[in-house]
Amino acid sequence: MNNLTVNFIGAGRLGKAIAKLLNSSKQFTIQAIVNKTIDSAHEAVKFIGAGSAYAKLSAMPKTDVIFITTQDEFIGSIAKELSTCNIIKEGTLVIHCSGSLSSEVLVTLKRKGANIASIHPIKSFADSKLSIKEFAGTYCAVEGDEEIMDVLQTIVKAIHGVPILISANEKAIYHAAGFFACASLVTLYHHAKLCYQQANIDQDIAHKIIVNLMQSTLNNLNELQDENKALTGPIKRGDTTILAKHLAAMKEKDQIDLYKALAKATIDLTDHDDLLKNMLKEKL
Repeated sequence: MNNLTVNFIGAGRLGKAIAKLLNSSKQFTIQAIVNKTIDSAHEAVKFIGAGSAYAKLSAMPKTDVIFITTQDEFIGSIAKELSTCNIIKEGTLVIHCSGSLSSEVLVTLKRKGANIASIHPIKSFADSKLSIKEFAGTYCAVEGDEEIMDVLQTIVKAIHGVPILISANEKAIYHAAGFFACASLVTLYHHAKLCYQQANIDQDIAHKIIVNLMQSTLNNLNELQDENKALTGPIKRGDTTILAKHLAAMKEKDQIDLYKALAKATIDLTDHDDLLKNMLKEKL
């Protein structure tokens, strides 16, 4: 595969990270960065170290590959706008990076002769610089037109990711897994911090305690690869008294409801007999 030219549309945290990784690979030429404003496009170009800044889709040059790295809600409308511009040539590869949407959202471009696909890095992109530093080994879910699967995998490997092939029909449930593993972890951190705050624990210390507990649990899961073996705490021990005390100490209804829902789901992970499981659930 010859060196391919690449344009990015919507270079925020994700787009800038992917573009810089591609540029660093020396296998692709970053050609254009299109953002809502020319200033943000220039800022992205400076961060990436390559490309030219544009504020209009119609102004960017033709290219081999187009990455759409905007928020999910804009991908469909951008695809429609692209289809009206004289930019798509036969065989142009258009890729979006949404975890929840399949490549079918780009179908208007397929009618113009483009190949369509999605590449979703299974990683949190809270900060572009940190994401780049930690990207190597990141699994990337890949789906799209069969004839360009080799190119998609080459792109992922060029940025030191690990491609995994999925079906377009499986994108929604696949993405739901990420919610449980990523976003909900932040929610759990928040509620744990509220409990420590109520217990008058210094917030800096509380932060360290929570992160240490979470990291220890993740380490256990990584080593044991078994939810039941990694599980610790009162539910694992079958301690109904502690559950009642926890709930009595909480003041906010939302937190009580969340605790009960999580506790019920956790009870089902244990190997307790049905009698003890029911006793535990009755406390909730």
